[in-house]
Amino acid sequence: MKIIRNRNLLLVSIGFFLIFFGFGAAQQFIVSIFSESGREGVALLSLIIVYLVFAAGSLVSPKIISKLGSKVSFIIAAILDAAFIFSISLGNEYLLYIFAALAGLAAAIIWVNVESYIIRIASKRNRGEALGFQTSLFILGNLAGLIMATTFLKFIGVQEIFLILAGFTVAGAIPFLGIKNVKAE
Repeated sequence: MKIIRNRNLLLVSIGFFLIFFGFGAAQQFIVSIFSESGREGVALLSLIIVYLVFAAGSLVSPKIISKLGSKVSFIIAAILDAAFIFSISLGNEYLLYIFAALAGLAAAIIWVNVESYIIRIASKRNRGEALGFQTSLFILGNLAGLIMATTFLKFIGVQEIFLILAGFTVAGAIPFLGIKNVKAE
């Protein structure tokens, strides 16, 4: 796989692995965790907010990315996703809704950013393979996070799980510090 030699692609893909290690598992567990206290509606509404803002934010995120640059946009998105996960551990529904909206914006930024970034850093011939590689690490991050969270739930509390997941997600910002800020043509 020649594309793995692309440092920027490798760093972006590792960042996605870490971000979605935390975010993917948190998203899977939020409803069941809130259901235990009879508040599944809070969890469902927070996810609806995430995805509504994601949809609307996708229309404005290209302007945000152009203004901030790819690198800073990736980092901010990772931090906003981690804040959402952290807010889950607090159990405060109003804070959760605020951070759900921010996570939705983060989702719009990170997904528009990654697709356009990979198109800019990969050759025309390797774009499909590059996007596939990044997607594979994203999926593997989700899977690894679910396995870890499911395993650790037997030994530690739910709040601790969400704090660990938030830690992985914020750690996902670190690889983006090493990428080139490639401008759109």
